Amino acid sequence: MDLHSAIKMTRQVGRNESCWCGSGKKYKRCHWNRENQSPIPVWSAADAFKAAHSQCLCLAPQNLASACSGKIVKAHTVPRSGSLKRIAKDGHVYGWSFSDLNKRANHQGIPQPTRIGLNIASTFMGFCDAHDNAIFKPVENEKFVFSPEQCFLLGYRALAYEKYMKDAQANSINIIRDVDKGWSLNHQISHQNGVALYTHGVTAGQRDIDEDKSFYDNVLTSEDYSSMRSYIVKFEKTPTIMCSGRLAPIYDFTGALLQDGCDPNVKLRHLSLNSFASGDGGAVVFTWLEDSDNVCVPFARSLHATDHAILADTLTRLMFENLQNIYWSPTWWDNLPDESKAALIKRFADATDLTKPIDPQALAPDGRSYNDWGNAEIQALGFELQ
Repeated sequence: MDLHSAIKMTRQVGRNESCWCGSGKKYKRCHWNRENQSPIPVWSAADAFKAAHSQCLCLAPQNLASACSGKIVKAHTVPRSGSLKRIAKDGHVYGWSFSDLNKRANHQGIPQPTRIGLNIASTFMGFCDAHDNAIFKPVENEKFVFSPEQCFLLGYRALAYEKYMKDAQANSINIIRDVDKGWSLNHQISHQNGVALYTHGVTAGQRDIDEDKSFYDNVLTSEDYSSMRSYIVKFEKTPTIMCSGRLAPIYDFTGALLQDGCDPNVKLRHLSLNSFASGDGGAVVFTWLEDSDNVCVPFARSLHATDHAILADTLTRLMFENLQNIYWSPTWWDNLPDESKAALIKRFADATDLTKPIDPQALAPDGRSYNDWGNAEIQALGFELQ
């Protein structure tokens, strides 16, 4: 619908009819006379947004609910002492702070890296203390030997974090919907079109992750890891970027299409991506289940076929292109050329802009050198690389 038609449509809505924005409220209680309403202060929206992302709940499988302590803890998705502390400077790392709306407003809506304290970085309130200790003991309190169980638990924690964030995003939709108070009708319509896209993406994401979590819960409780797959890259140096998250590969590293990211009726196949310190060096681990082999195996093979001499650069582009839950070394970032910083920020900003189509060549080399993590040793679990 063009803007003229949209404006005409909004003026034909009756006061007691459902609002044209899709909120479900009556027009008189939503967008009627909104251009004359007082704008929502940035600090107020930021507080509400932060509250939506601070819910406390335990995401342990339902059949383990009886063992829930009820005491929700601030759990790290990336180990604090073993990994984050190794790349920190003065107790801080860089990351994305989505509640800092003032900073985004001052940079035309583009997210900006923020120094984040180690006690906050990578945390979420998604498990009680009993389940956090019991479920993740093999990766928190035991030597990491890249066993199927340990690799699966990396994927399980990344999935739990993404479910927590997807639900928080759903709780934030009404906050985002209301920030157009005091705006012109033209700007209201443009904003609400963006909200509709955002809502569509969040709803589809919730559907997919709820289905995936049921599969992961079954693996966790059965302790049968035969359906687990991992692509493991061990580096001789500690990665300067630590992460824990999930991504749905649409294109591989050559630009070949892997799955349709535009069809709402198609369930997207995901894999988890974790990087962390290990021994004197570190590792990057991809994990998925057997039902996603048709997408994730070609994706892993495509990565494996890239130039291993610049594998750290390839993974850096991948992380900034696809993940929000990433944290990086201030020493590395502060010494990176401004052009390279801008390129990575643009990657992240473009990827989070739902109005921009995905570039098939987004993961291809961009001519920039970002990282050197030393020689890489590669291992595959549950599938063949060739």
